Formats: sequence, C-alpha cells, structure tokens
Amino acid sequence: MGFFASLNPNKLVDKVSKGLDKMVLTKEERMEHFPKLLSMYEPFKLIQRHIVYIVIPPYMLCWIAAFMADFITGVDLTDHQMELLNGDVKYAFIIICTFFFGGGMIESFNRGGKKGG
Repeated sequence: MGFFASLNPNKLVDKVSKGLDKMVLTKEERMEHFPKLLSMYEPFKLIQRHIVYIVIPPYMLCWIAAFMADFITGVDLTDHQMELLNGDVKYAFIIICTFFFGGGMIESFNRGGKKGG
C-alpha cells in the first residue's frame, strides 16, 4: 500500500506539468540560453577555421605549382600527380570548404542577413 499511497494524483499532475513546462521553451527562455549555446559553439568554430586554414593553402599551392609546371615549362603531370590532386584530396578539400563556408552561409540566413547576431 505504501507505493500506491505515494502516487498522489495531485503530485503526479504537478510533476507532469512541470516536466512539460521544462520541455517547451518560451522566447524569453531561449534568449537566456542563447549566450550559453554560443559559448559552447565557439571552440567548434575555432577548430573549423584552423582546419580550413591548414587545408586550403597547401591544396591551392599544389594546383598552382601543377599549373606553372605544365604551362611554363611544358612538363606534363604524371598520372599519379593528377590522381593525387583530383582524387581523395579533392574530396576532402570540397567537404571541408563546404562545411566551413556552408555553415557561415546558413548562419547568415538564419539571422536574416543582420549583422552582429
């Protein structure tokens, strides 16, 4: 009987209503939680920026060197060199750039084009 006696309908309704209230956020509650969300998101953006800065310059330099070697000196690139530039490295480059620039574009669309968040 102790278990069923502890299931007071009033307490149960109160607990369910409090749980539902915590599940649904109002605009004011969202505005309170938004700075916390931004502070948690900053390390991801920093790492994302570093990855782009590490990947883009070497890849672009390889393509510039390949262009210069082919155009100026007339030396044809080997199949292995073209496979490296057009193969897995290209896909990694495209994925990284898509995440970096696509994420910024999506953020600006979500803000409605307003500056400063």
